[in-house]
Amino acid sequence: MSQLSCNTDLTPLPDELLYSFQARIGLHGAILSPKSLIERLYNNRNIAASLVYSSHLETLADALNHVNANDLINRHTLFPLAAPFIPEERCLQCITRMKSDNGLGLHLASGYAASKIPKLKELRYCPACLEAQIKQFGEPYWMRSHQIVGTDVCVFHECTLESIADIRKGQHRHSFLPATMRHRCTARPAHIQPSDRLVSKACEQLLSNTDLSSPELGQWTNYYKHLARSLDATKGIYVDFETLKCMISDYWSPEWLKRYNLSLSDTQSNWLHCIFRKHRKTFSYLEHIVVNAALLKGQFNIVDCINNAAIQAKSLRKYNSVSTVVMLPTALLNEYKANWLRCLQTQSPKFARASHPALYTRIYRADRQWLIATNKQYRVKRPAPSDNVDWEKRDVNTTKSLFRVIYSSEDDLSRPRASKRWLMYQLPNTSTVEKYIRKMPLTLLFLNRYAESVTEYQIRRITYQLLTNPHRHITRRWFLIRAAGLSDARITLITKLFLNGLSTSQLSENLFFQSKISNNKGS
Repeated sequence: MSQLSCNTDLTPLPDELLYSFQARIGLHGAILSPKSLIERLYNNRNIAASLVYSSHLETLADALNHVNANDLINRHTLFPLAAPFIPEERCLQCITRMKSDNGLGLHLASGYAASKIPKLKELRYCPACLEAQIKQFGEPYWMRSHQIVGTDVCVFHECTLESIADIRKGQHRHSFLPATMRHRCTARPAHIQPSDRLVSKACEQLLSNTDLSSPELGQWTNYYKHLARSLDATKGIYVDFETLKCMISDYWSPEWLKRYNLSLSDTQSNWLHCIFRKHRKTFSYLEHIVVNAALLKGQFNIVDCINNAAIQAKSLRKYNSVSTVVMLPTALLNEYKANWLRCLQTQSPKFARASHPALYTRIYRADRQWLIATNKQYRVKRPAPSDNVDWEKRDVNTTKSLFRVIYSSEDDLSRPRASKRWLMYQLPNTSTVEKYIRKMPLTLLFLNRYAESVTEYQIRRITYQLLTNPHRHITRRWFLIRAAGLSDARITLITKLFLNGLSTSQLSENLFFQSKISNNKGS
């Protein structure tokens, strides 16, 4: 269990993002090293800073002693925006992963990775809210409600949200950026659109009601079918997409929909078509808000929508597509069946139906079960798809490409570690190589033989500093390790032997200084 040696009395502030809480812990404890902070909080140096979801929360709660993992999830992460719209079983799995030390697949299971809406790439804040925080709590922090994708304004102060540049670029992936006094600025007034107020209110309801049900996919399917029928947006048993499209276009501006990747189109794969069909995947909170707000208008309440979906039947409702059954004389029906069997002797059921549509329709209306059972007996078996890829040729070409990568980068001592993954990501067909590596033995042999080990990478970093760093203390062990970004706790045994050889060789040190002096004169 990790032991937090500083600021154990620190607690999350109202509506504070969990990312911000961890950043404040480091700020109050004067912990400058991102790795040191996460090691104190999680007893693990490999935790990445995440704006949306976090794992290892049970470990964090144990380290702080006075916080609860469930409270952190419900009150200080954005998970309540996704929880009502994913099946209950998967929702519980996500909560378990957030609490445990294994958060693998969390963003996939929650639907965040596959969501259409833009991903959260930057921290946002309201300057007026920042001033209010300083006045009330004595320090600023990042608010959870400001990180919601769907609105760019603070409805309470009617001003535009300011944003920090993309924190993933040039930012240590383990570091937490705290809100500080240097982020204070003048609030810019904004014209609040009805869509901003509606989305903000709906998201506030989702964040504050953490005990909402999680309807199954079949329940969401039945809910939207019932919603379309209640608005007369159907054609028989089918949904009238043109009517729905017009209703949503009248309520939401095309510019707003395009900004959040929710543009409407006539293609069958458009998100509006999919949400009114059988749900085979989950949809984001913003897609549900857009549809329900446009169709229900003044009666829209996202909590009521979720509760109404939760009481729907879990199984899909079956509709009988045959409205009438035509009764035919037995002799006539038997004659039709005999003619159909003769057609099946020379044609498949699909082509027989195309060439004799009237005969097929008569039998279908009179004895549907016999027709379906008979067609199954004469169904044409399709041959299994053949593997048309020349894997031997692709294996050789991939290996040649990897050799070119090695040759082009072998003189660059400052490059990242040439691990198997790094080498594969230099190829144009990375995903293919990762998926079918078992079919490419030469490529696999190359990666096993030429991938750079941790020891080789550490020695290369040390060598790079010896050759390029002009500092006068570069030959001292402690300075060399620091300049190379290493530590005694992480270097391997062979690297230690390499460093010991450098420190005990007076000749190599003299030669090094001579080369540095000559290089400086030449430059």
